[in-house]
Amino acid sequence: MWNTVSTAGSNWLANTRYGLGLYDLTLADGQVLRDVSGASMGTNTFVMGTPDRKHTVAAHIANDYSGFPVFDRILEAEFGARGLALDA
Repeated sequence: MWNTVSTAGSNWLANTRYGLGLYDLTLADGQVLRDVSGASMGTNTFVMGTPDRKHTVAAHIANDYSGFPVFDRILEAEFGARGLALDA
């Protein structure tokens, strides 16, 4: 269940690997977080944490994909590094 594949070149989140409804995100400082997230019309939720499950943060915003910068700031506050820049 935790196996993931690279998303490089897919125009998705940079530095990610995707699996069965979850993904691994590598932050700018090399930390790896596991994420389960979801989006619907006007709402977006992220639950991210360390693979050992000792540090987790959950956030929900009432907005569409413009929420990525908000979640990136939350990751920076919680884990000390940014990581949700969209893949170019």
